[in-house]
This record gives sequence, C-alpha cells and structure tokens, in this order.
Amino acid sequence: MKTNLTLLFLFSFIISVYSQENKGDYKKWTLRECVDYAIKNNLTIKQSEYDISLAEINRKDAIGNFLPNLNLNGSHSWNSGLTTDVTTGVLRNQTTQTTSGGVSSGIIIYGGLQNHNQLRKADLGILANRYQLDKIKDDISLNVINAYL
Repeated sequence: MKTNLTLLFLFSFIISVYSQENKGDYKKWTLRECVDYAIKNNLTIKQSEYDISLAEINRKDAIGNFLPNLNLNGSHSWNSGLTTDVTTGVLRNQTTQTTSGGVSSGIIIYGGLQNHNQLRKADLGILANRYQLDKIKDDISLNVINAYL
C-alpha cells in the first residue's frame, strides 16, 4: 500500500515537472494576431455572415416575383363497371379511360408596387446586415484591444 502511494506521488510529480517545462514553449501573440483570431473564430460574426446570405436569398425571391408563373397539370383515370353505352343506350360492363391536361400562365401587371417594395426591402436588408457585420467586427476588435492592453 505504501509503495503504491509512493509511486502515485512520484508519477504525479513527474507529470507536474514535465508540464512546467513545456509551458515555456508557448507563442507570444501580437495584437494583430489576437484581433484576427478573434474575428475569424467568433460565432456572432459567423451568424451575421449567414444573415447576409439569407438576405441575398430573400433578394433573389423578390426578383423572382417579377417573373411570370407557368402551371402544368394532367390527370388520367380508369373506370370499370356497368355504364350506359352512349351510342346504343344499352347498359354494358366496360372499362373507360379518361385523360385530361392543361397549361396556364400568369403575370402580375400591377400589384400596388408590392414587388418593387419587396425588392427594395431585400436590398436594404442586405445593406443593414453588412453594416451590422462591420459593427460587430469593430466591437470585437475594440474588446480584444482593451483586453490586450
């Protein structure tokens, strides 16, 4: 029991001395490296970059509202059973098939400038998100500089 305790103490002392020796191998960071690292790895900045991507997608949607729509439809049905023959008027057991299809298209000529306003809103959303990203980067840079000093 005493030897196990001695070995445990000796082992922990060796690890402690080894870790103290390796602490001198750290790198001293410059202020620029600290700021760049903080900006590169900050989650708020990454979220703000995703917000810009989402605003650009909203802009593409707003542009798509100006395009005409095109709709295609089709159906096919089978009916089997007792039906009246249209040529003779006699009831017969038969199978009938019916096929139908259609195409429609439309464009909004005037919608109260809704599409134009939605496009403007999307453009302003992109601009606002870019300004917000710049502000977040500036705030993080200032926080890192204050902590560095």
